Amino acid sequence: MKNTIYKELKTKIMSGKLLPGSSLVEREISD
Repeated sequence: MKNTIYKELKTKIMSGKLLPGSSLVEREISD
């Protein structure tokens, strides 16, 4: 499941739709 969330996050980043604070979510997933 984490991989799916990370994939979606990556897609948002690539699409330039990353919202402020999403990097915190990414860090949580990486932990």
